[in-house]
Amino acid sequence: MPATMEVTENEILDRLKARWDADGDSSPFALLYADVRGPSTPTDANTAWAKATVNFGSSEQASLVDNSGVKRWERTGFLTVQLFTPVGEGHTLSNKLKKTVVNAFEGHRTPNGVTFIESIRFVPIGSDGNWYQLNVLVPFESDEIK
Repeated sequence: MPATMEVTENEILDRLKARWDADGDSSPFALLYADVRGPSTPTDANTAWAKATVNFGSSEQASLVDNSGVKRWERTGFLTVQLFTPVGEGHTLSNKLKKTVVNAFEGHRTPNGVTFIESIRFVPIGSDGNWYQLNVLVPFESDEIK
């Protein structure tokens, strides 16, 4: 069943949140979304946190118009999950958290047909102040009928 962009975003974030909460390695840590600031006080620097953002990329017509005047549009994009772990934790904690993200999406499809289409990528950003940052990029594809 094809999904609107809003449904696509909600399904992706719901899937991540469900896995995040169920995974013992990540559940104690905050999972924030694109419009929420991360921890900023020195006391917050002792725990890990993550921020998830759904980014829509290209969109193209994927079918001819049918008898009722509708057509299928194929949309691609990627989920960015920014993982922030305290400096000094090495890669141990960020590796545990990235595994949670991978397990949420690799080889899965949502109920409305959002498909995770390519290899998940990891982009180490490095240390800045109290945080070590690692980004996890999860490509996806969805269809919309309109």
